[in-house]
Amino acid sequence: MDRKLIPSPLAGHISAIPSKSDAHRVLICAALSDSSTIVKSPGLSQDIIATINCLRALGAEISQFGDCLQINPVRSVPPSTMLDCCESGSTLRFLLPVAAALCQSVSFTGSGRLPDRPLTELTDAMCQHGCTVSSSSIPLTATKMASGGLFSLPGNISSQYISGLLMAAPLLDQDVEIRLTTHLESANYVDMTISTMHQFGIEVKRSGNSFFVRSGQHYRSPGQAVIDGDWSNSAFWLVAGAVAGPICCSGLSMDSAQGDRQIISLLESAGASIYYNSSKVAVLRGPLKAQQINAAHIPDLVPILAVLASVSSGITEIQNVSRLQLKESDRFHSVPALLTALGADIRIEGDSFLIRGKSKLSGGSVSSCNDHRLAMAAAIAACVCTAPVILRDSQAVEKSYPNFWTDYKSLGGIADVI
Repeated sequence: MDRKLIPSPLAGHISAIPSKSDAHRVLICAALSDSSTIVKSPGLSQDIIATINCLRALGAEISQFGDCLQINPVRSVPPSTMLDCCESGSTLRFLLPVAAALCQSVSFTGSGRLPDRPLTELTDAMCQHGCTVSSSSIPLTATKMASGGLFSLPGNISSQYISGLLMAAPLLDQDVEIRLTTHLESANYVDMTISTMHQFGIEVKRSGNSFFVRSGQHYRSPGQAVIDGDWSNSAFWLVAGAVAGPICCSGLSMDSAQGDRQIISLLESAGASIYYNSSKVAVLRGPLKAQQINAAHIPDLVPILAVLASVSSGITEIQNVSRLQLKESDRFHSVPALLTALGADIRIEGDSFLIRGKSKLSGGSVSSCNDHRLAMAAAIAACVCTAPVILRDSQAVEKSYPNFWTDYKSLGGIADVI
């Protein structure tokens, strides 16, 4: 589906959608618990539906009523089953070790770019603990991972490997130590996992580059759980407030474990006017300046930060971006291509984007590359263009934010299907 985006300011109030990152973790822990859990989570993205369907295939019973989900945990594990992760990397990397700890045999498949996304370091670590894996990419079949003990793997490939092994650890028959052989990138995502596991009764101890999960622990349902507001997707509205606002976004916790709440400090460094309390953030349009940004722990913010930089005075450097090649699109190249097509001055230098800000972008025709964050970045960039933006494959937003275009229009955005 293609859309014509007419340059116009965005202003008003918007409520944060539930965090996709938080929802994956809560749903998995609930499905492994001792009793039923009610999860309040209005709206389901494609990635969360993928996790729900995979948990059902593992034996959980999940039903929806109103804006709540009831998760009745896995009671009888099928000896073998097939899990379709669709295009969700989180679903695959979280559930691969979890399912291998539960099932005698489990197969995984998926679509889009998911077969291209790396698994080797994770599958190698699993195979050292009694598991056999037919391939280091999907489609694959894994046999039971029977033993705990020491798992050794790098921390700079994907934090999702560590999160998946942590969630699987209480299902194994020994203490588990996960020892990282390199520094940990996207560390806040692992912190989110540990926080959610704690909510469900599992204690994880960290010492330097190692994580410990004592054997004999069992997931215990808290009865009810509420999904955090999503800082990753709200960042698009907050940046829109800075470049074309004002916008107020409610339902965001300043105490959230989500690393992408760093968008607040980055907007402050850029010179935006920001007002916030424990659950609400307001951002006002104003003069913006360049800054240096380390994206190692906030990779999902890079597309919208690049839009912010494109209209900030001076040269912004966004560092540690080469890891973005293995996202829903090759964002290391697709982000500069999208913004260049819209008239931005952006180039790749080593492991960084260098972006010289302009007062306005020009507009043009771009593709989302079937990447939800590129589609949303193009929508916000259209607000600071002098001519319309033609966005191809705008439906990509449904991966994480099915109502994005409805919310965009509610703030004054013009996005007509063509």
